[in-house]
Amino acid sequence: MSCRAAAAQFGVGVSSAIRWRQQRLTRGDLRPGRPGGNVRSSAVDAHRVFLLSLVEEQSDLTLDEIREALAARGTSVSVAAVWRFFDRHQITRKKKSLHATEKDRPDILSRHRAWFEGQLDLDPDRLVFIDET
Repeated sequence: MSCRAAAAQFGVGVSSAIRWRQQRLTRGDLRPGRPGGNVRSSAVDAHRVFLLSLVEEQSDLTLDEIREALAARGTSVSVAAVWRFFDRHQITRKKKSLHATEKDRPDILSRHRAWFEGQLDLDPDRLVFIDET
């Protein structure tokens, strides 16, 4: 029976019947293959040493800038592929530091110290707390 006739008889798409017959001819069976997943991961993983050194040198690079650096080396991948690389290797790409860097400026530091020293004069019995509701 032709693929079209089999597809009509079993109520499946013609292209599916053709694909299954082709699979039977090339692989010898009709068992499904492994699930697809991320097939381009190896392209990014091949540049692991380059990526890690790049991020170490310039920690504030965006994912798009990292993708462009890979493209300059001849590897064209998406920003999502770069993100998945960092996610797979538990490397965070957050640019935020643990505290604001302006806290280290001398003028801000002196103002903070002056404010803190002024807090010593507060009498806890005279404080009034107002509920925002």
